[in-house]
Amino acid sequence: MGEVTFREATADDARAIALLHADSWRRNYRGIFRDEFLDQGILDERRGVWTERLINNPDPQRFVLLAEQDGALAGFICAYGDEHPRLGSLIDNLHVAHDRQRAGIGRELMRRAGVWLAERFPRSPVYLDVLERNERAIKFYAAVGGRREGPLMTAGADGTRVSSYHVIWESPGALIEGAAPNAR
Repeated sequence: MGEVTFREATADDARAIALLHADSWRRNYRGIFRDEFLDQGILDERRGVWTERLINNPDPQRFVLLAEQDGALAGFICAYGDEHPRLGSLIDNLHVAHDRQRAGIGRELMRRAGVWLAERFPRSPVYLDVLERNERAIKFYAAVGGRREGPLMTAGADGTRVSSYHVIWESPGALIEGAAPNAR
């Protein structure tokens, strides 16, 4: 496989991001969200989300970074600066294409999001929410220095109640350090 390159998302990327996002949810949230939603409604729902984010409602406090490899979307991350009064800046999404996982792409997306947050919101902690049953993601976030808090019950995208955790970094610098290639 070729070199991985990174760039900020544009409005033209909404469809590709939605496709990767839907595929990731189908693979990782089966048995957590309703099958009907994952099999029939997820792509339209994710298209709506990414159209809203990248086309209808651009936000200077939102950062969407793509990883591309061999002309295809290999992964993406979406962060919101200083989104919550206590928890700080939010990593709202991190998804890596199934066939490109375990190659360091997710770690590098996290590190680069940390750099963006450190430049704009240096005193804000960083957090994300991860579903309790998403064990691989929980292990990954621990490996990049995140501390788990919870569990808590939230509403899933399909309306079901799901158990999740907050994963917290004390600062963007802690996220950068934890996601560095040689960390842990």
